[in-house]
Amino acid sequence: MSVYNTTFDEESGTQLNDARCPECEGQIRVDGGERACQECGLIIEERRIDHGPEWRTFEDDTESKSRVGAPRTPTRHDRGLSTNIGYGKDSGGRALSAAKRRRLTRQRREHSRAQFDSKRERNEMYGLEEIRRLYGALELPRSMWERGCELFREAQEADLFRGRSLDAFAPASLYAACRCAGLPHQIEGFAEHARCSLQEIRNAYAAMRMDLDLALELRSPSDYASKLISAGGLSPTAGRLAREIVDRVETMGVQSGARPSGVAAACVYIASQEYEATPTTQAAVAAAAHVSTSTLRSRRDEIRATLGDEADVL
Repeated sequence: MSVYNTTFDEESGTQLNDARCPECEGQIRVDGGERACQECGLIIEERRIDHGPEWRTFEDDTESKSRVGAPRTPTRHDRGLSTNIGYGKDSGGRALSAAKRRRLTRQRREHSRAQFDSKRERNEMYGLEEIRRLYGALELPRSMWERGCELFREAQEADLFRGRSLDAFAPASLYAACRCAGLPHQIEGFAEHARCSLQEIRNAYAAMRMDLDLALELRSPSDYASKLISAGGLSPTAGRLAREIVDRVETMGVQSGARPSGVAAACVYIASQEYEATPTTQAAVAAAAHVSTSTLRSRRDEIRATLGDEADVL
């Protein structure tokens, strides 16, 4: 396509093209995407297609606005750029012949073999699939799933997998994502659905915490209060009392040096004993907080010794 020089006509508010009409050698006018002769009215070009993008990109805008293809996702080992060969029917919904099904089976097998260039990519795919399974089992937000996959990749880049269980880094990455986001999930809950022991997950998480720059949120008993109140089945009155006890405990520093979930479990148990006709058992609250009953009783005695005289609380 030839390039034409254009000038702007201030009187008519349109652009004038220097090229001449192929019929009468008249002046060509460009108006609204249409090129026409000003003398004889010959339409030379109309409805020109703009093949460029419909958005503008500025220097301080680093995010691409392109909407071509599927979005990239950190939850897949190939970032979601690969495709899968379907089964049974073609794109029009018609059944495939036996010969074509056999051919697609061979292509699918070769596609699966060529999917990974190295064992590193195969390990990455296995770990991301394990994170997806744990994400579904624990019913976590999707943002935690994506962040857990990113942390798993960071651990792989830091060569933390050497000599450690690969099954342990999947729950450890997901747990680290929840810790960074301040969600009240405990590592014991991840171990219940993992394919490794709790100690292996703790070792993997300790390695990630030491070698990766994790912005971890500090835990407090109030982070676990709502979860334990729901697990204990407390009434609204007992629930309010449990939150008041937790707030008072945090203000007075009774929980210093103690496990936050154990302190929250003791507060919930005290509220249940005070206001519930059928109080919840120590075993039920301790199991929900992933602490022992002896820990719960110790925290309960400390809280009662400190707040026992405050009638407005207990």
